[in-house]
Amino acid sequence: MALKFVSPGMNGVPDRIVLMPDGKMAFVELKAPGKKMRPLQEKRKRMLERLGFPVYVVDNIEQIGESLMKYKAHDYQQYATDFIIEHPVSCLILDMGLGKTVITLTALWLLLFDYFEVRRILVIAPKRGRDYMAGRDKKGASLRHDICRGNGNYRERKHFCQAPM
Repeated sequence: MALKFVSPGMNGVPDRIVLMPDGKMAFVELKAPGKKMRPLQEKRKRMLERLGFPVYVVDNIEQIGESLMKYKAHDYQQYATDFIIEHPVSCLILDMGLGKTVITLTALWLLLFDYFEVRRILVIAPKRGRDYMAGRDKKGASLRHDICRGNGNYRERKHFCQAPM
């Protein structure tokens, strides 16, 4: 959640307070492209950073994915990713919200583009999984994807799924 942050009586605070899972929090100052923070805003940024809070200055929409949403695996997530890569058949059983989708897609991404062990992958995942892979695609890889909805008859009738499988 990126809530508008207003602090009566204290000027120069960042525009947004970002609340993330597991109690993580950051501040974001939004700027027009190429614009810099005012001296008071710089002072507030340093103050918040001294207290241990990350403060991001965003002047381009592309920066959002690069800074706030960067995936940094926990130890158990890295272990699970490595396990998937090392075992041709594996099963990932984790509780809800522990990152099964990102673990699996990261392992598949590595097998496809780093290890070159696979050429094609069929991923059946929630929409956010497709969006995650499409976001990685912007980093230079050639990733083709399509959305397939409904049962086989519905897909054939509507021609929803054009990606090769």
